[in-house]
Amino acid sequence: MFKFLKKIFCSSEPYINTAEILAERQALEQIHISNIPQPEPEIVDIPFIRKSLDELIWLLRDYDGYARQRTLEHLKDCYEQELFPALLFRLSDYVEINRELAAQHIQRWSQRPEFAQLCIDHFLQIAAVQQRVRTVPEIENLLLNTVAENTDYLQHTVSSEQGQLPRVLSIYIVKYQWIEQEKLLELSKAAKDQIVRKFWLDHITQNESAQKLLFELKHSQFRDVQYHLFDVLYQRKILNPEDIIELWHSRFLSVMDYAYFALRQQNFDFGNYFNQHPIALLSSQ
Repeated sequence: MFKFLKKIFCSSEPYINTAEILAERQALEQIHISNIPQPEPEIVDIPFIRKSLDELIWLLRDYDGYARQRTLEHLKDCYEQELFPALLFRLSDYVEINRELAAQHIQRWSQRPEFAQLCIDHFLQIAAVQQRVRTVPEIENLLLNTVAENTDYLQHTVSSEQGQLPRVLSIYIVKYQWIEQEKLLELSKAAKDQIVRKFWLDHITQNESAQKLLFELKHSQFRDVQYHLFDVLYQRKILNPEDIIELWHSRFLSVMDYAYFALRQQNFDFGNYFNQHPIALLSSQ
């Protein structure tokens, strides 16, 4: 037992800190690895020859900027209509070379006869391009100017279509003055879309006389026009009881309800009115 303890406590070998040795060894290994030259990453070419157009267009949305670049370069002579909206999207690519490639492709496409129709068909995408952070102003102007040149399309869409397209188009028409104001007022007055009609409504309520507004109120075939003009004239205290009674017989329930409210505010004698105008007689009319 004594010999065992003597061997432990009287050993001449120094104490070894294992943790320090491991840390030193790892540091040496890191230095050794960093000194070894690393090979360049291998760029794997995309086998375009085996891909369809749909697959190539899908590659234009690849997260890899180099893959998008190679795809744009491969499609530089492609003018299939399916590619056009994908190029519009790439005009806002976060890689500059890809924005340039897309812009150059559209610039070449502008020399082809179908370009004007493509701009018309994809106007909403063209409008969306302007809302993005990265843009190519020269190409945006080219696209918008091409749309602006087709006056027949502008007039037909604003007056005959409903939904997002005529609404966005009307904003650009007003902003860039693609159509003269008088003509635009004429188109928007008869437009099928309620938001487009509001351009005309706002104009006449700000610039026309009360008599003109009253005339439009009584002769309009649109519910929103009647209701809006009724509200404007009522707030301005232009309407007399006879006008309100006439609007009370409107074919639009919301206008009838507003007229009923206005008559009640004036303490209108409904009992006396129905004695003079029986409901049966009103129904037959």
